[in-house]
Amino acid sequence: MKSKLAIWSWILPVIGFILYPTNDRFADSIGFSFINDSSWPFLLGGMMGASAFLGLIFGIIALIKIKKNPSVSGKNQSIIGIIFSLILLIFSLFLLYVNFVLL
Repeated sequence: MKSKLAIWSWILPVIGFILYPTNDRFADSIGFSFINDSSWPFLLGGMMGASAFLGLIFGIIALIKIKKNPSVSGKNQSIIGIIFSLILLIFSLFLLYVNFVLL
């Protein structure tokens, strides 16, 4: 039996990265036209950071559950999820830093 938390631990960071809008036309098409320019970077970095943080938490919980119950599979998926989540979390923090400190 596979751990569902292990699966979600790598799906959440991938979703957070795929849904990252790269321009204003995309943002308008998904309904974010009400957001002004000053809050836009914070919202994007926050959305990516939140999905990465949840993926990290799900991956850690999945690893703990797999260690307690060895009949559950998904250890590699949870490790991949933790790695993806850390990369996306660092990227989202970098975006927030660039948009608020350097600009």
